[in-house]
Amino acid sequence: MKKVSVVLALVLSVACLFASCGGNGSEKNGGETGSGSGNSAAAAVNKEYFEWDDFETNKITGYSDKGLKQKEITIPANCTYGAGAFAENSTVEKIYFEDANIELQEGMFWECTALKSVSLPNNITEIPDDCFYKCSALESIEIPDSVTVIGDSAFYGCENLKSAVLGNAVEIIDESAFSFCKNLTSVNLPASLKSIENRAFAYDELLEQVTFSDGLETIGEWAFYNCHQFTSVELPETLTSLGTMAFSYCDSLTEIYLPASLTKVETSSFGQRANVITVYVKQGSAADTQFDTYNDGMMTKAYY
Repeated sequence: MKKVSVVLALVLSVACLFASCGGNGSEKNGGETGSGSGNSAAAAVNKEYFEWDDFETNKITGYSDKGLKQKEITIPANCTYGAGAFAENSTVEKIYFEDANIELQEGMFWECTALKSVSLPNNITEIPDDCFYKCSALESIEIPDSVTVIGDSAFYGCENLKSAVLGNAVEIIDESAFSFCKNLTSVNLPASLKSIENRAFAYDELLEQVTFSDGLETIGEWAFYNCHQFTSVELPETLTSLGTMAFSYCDSLTEIYLPASLTKVETSSFGQRANVITVYVKQGSAADTQFDTYNDGMMTKAYY
C-alpha cells in the first residue's frame, strides 16, 4: 500500500511539472474572443519557442531561434513577460493565449509586421498603449466586452486593418488609438463610449460613416481629421466638447448636426478644403449664437 502511494505521488508531481507555465503539451486555449480571418483552435503550447530568464524561471524574455520561425504561437499560462519579449517579430502571423486571465502589456506586440490576427482573452480590461503599434499586416480585431479602455496608439499605423469590432464596455478610445489605419472601413462605436481622444481616428481615409450614440461626451482635437468618406455627421445631445480640427478636411462632408449640449465650438472644428458644409443647430444654442465666430466662410447655418 505504501509503495502504491509513493508511485501515485510521483505521477502527480510529473504531471504538475508539465502543467506549469504551459509545459510542452497540446492544450488549446479557451474562453477568448476570436478575431482575424476565421481563427480556429490555438496552436499547441511549446516552451521551446521562448527564451526564459535564468533567475525568474517562469519569465519569458523573448523568442528562441525555433520560436522565431513559427507562424502561429500560443503564449503560455502562469508566466510573466519581460518588456519587449514579443515585440518586433517579423514572422508570427497568429497569436493565441493559453490563459484567459492574462493582462496585456504596453507595447507588447510593437511592430510585429507579419501579425494578421490575434485571439484576445475575454477577461482583459484594457488594450494598453502601443500594444499593436504598427502591426502593419493586422487585418481585423475584435475587442472583448470586458475592455473599457483602448490605449494611446494601441493600433497606430495598422495600415491593413480593415475592421474593428469594439466590445460593449469601451468607454475611452485614447489618443491616436487608430491613427493612420489607412484601410480601416468600419468601426462600431458602442453606447458605452464616453470619450474619443485627440487624433483617435486621424488619417483613416477609407473610414465610412460612424454612428455616435447618446452618452458620448468628448471628441478631441483632430479626432477624425482627413476621414474622406464622411458625408454627414450627427453628434449626440450628450456631447459637451468638440475639439479643434475634429472633422476638418473630411473632403466629402456636406452636413453636420451640432447638439444643444455643446458649450463651445472651436474654430476649424470641421473646416473643409473646398466644399460648403451646412451646419444644423438648435435655435438659441451655443452652436447657433457662436456661428459667426467659428464660421470659416465655407459654412451655412440651418435649424433642426
